[in-house]
Amino acid sequence: MAAAKSGGKSLKVKDLTLRLPAKLPFVTVKYVKEDSVDVPSLLEAILGEVQADKVWDLGLDVDEGAALVDQIVSKYGVDTGK
Repeated sequence: MAAAKSGGKSLKVKDLTLRLPAKLPFVTVKYVKEDSVDVPSLLEAILGEVQADKVWDLGLDVDEGAALVDQIVSKYGVDTGK
């Protein structure tokens, strides 16, 4: 998947600043179901493989990871639906 292109959106988590694409890629709809989210694929679709790998390297716990996904998608006016 293509790396995130800078669009002025960013998010800082721990010591890592994530650059987000200007618009949410349409492919992300493949990873969100009514009752579940494919988090690894969703993060890679939004952040690109390199940044997604850096997120995994942070060693976040489940609550921190869920909060991060919520923060990322909320930058686009979207809710994860939990």
